[in-house]
Amino acid sequence: MRSKPPILCLVFSVLTLMSAQANEDAQADKVIEKLGHQLAAFSKASALIERPEIGRYKRLWNVAEQVVEKLKMKGPLNPETTRALRKYSVVFAKAENFLGRVKSEKLAGEIDQILRIYKDLAAALQISVEIYTYNTSTVLDEFVSKINDAISQNPPKYLRDKLEELKLVDIPSIKPKSEATGDSFKTYKAAIPVCHKIRALYPAFYAIADTTTLYAVLMDIQGINEEYIELTRIEEEVAKLTEVEK
Repeated sequence: MRSKPPILCLVFSVLTLMSAQANEDAQADKVIEKLGHQLAAFSKASALIERPEIGRYKRLWNVAEQVVEKLKMKGPLNPETTRALRKYSVVFAKAENFLGRVKSEKLAGEIDQILRIYKDLAAALQISVEIYTYNTSTVLDEFVSKINDAISQNPPKYLRDKLEELKLVDIPSIKPKSEATGDSFKTYKAAIPVCHKIRALYPAFYAIADTTTLYAVLMDIQGINEEYIELTRIEEEVAKLTEVEK
């Protein structure tokens, strides 16, 4: 059996790669279409979400938007797209209870659609969320990034001072512990005062006009905080600090 001439081998390889790329692009288009329907449901329901829940709600919304952005700008095979898809799968898997709480008679259709699309994509993407733990060190990095974004928007002095304190004092005080002990009860316990301090700032967040970039960033901070409190099961301890201060 004669081997194929080198030029034919090269053409065959190129055609194979082109076929694989075309298949990946087609799959990406399907994901973008599904996420488009999910984003529309997020938008439609947003006006009825209560303020204490809006931060986490918008965090989910933003994570879905980031996947669409990466698929369109970077393509389905780019590592940044892979990370965005992984984050989407993990964040949504851990938010089913939250979405169940915000669901009401008026929101039932949209929330059910949001969850259904997530589950369809999770099954299609076959990303197992079981292997991903909640990484406190990564969350703290997210806090610092969002705090920097908020400070760059020139918030009122009181809020700016509190955000600077969180960034320069509170978060650095628990960062080494989170890196040394990983995700453990000791790490979560150390984070309780920080989560409480952030929660105490919510009234100041709500005083900002909700059409501004600053407000959007502050809602990101609230969303990350509420997600962390729930998933690390420190709600009771954070609530106790609030009661003590009343």
